[in-house]
Amino acid sequence: MDIDIIHDEKRMVFYADVEGKRSVLEYEKKGDTIRCYHTFVPSELRGYHIGSKLCRAALDWAKAQGYMVHPTCSFVRLYTRRKKEYRDMII
Repeated sequence: MDIDIIHDEKRMVFYADVEGKRSVLEYEKKGDTIRCYHTFVPSELRGYHIGSKLCRAALDWAKAQGYMVHPTCSFVRLYTRRKKEYRDMII
């Protein structure tokens, strides 16, 4: 399944619309830190790795911008523990 991740920086959300359903990763910015506080994937879309793709998009963007990341969302926290390439930017 091809999934396009969209970043709406004004609303501070990464999202994907798949089969008429929206999956999201929401964050807030404070100084040089972003706090990823909410990730949601509709139950019927789980198993397609949409949450992981949202995390990767958000973290890659944060890294490119030089942000540190505070993952208060349990999904993002677990994802960053598994992916060593993001460990240096996690607070």
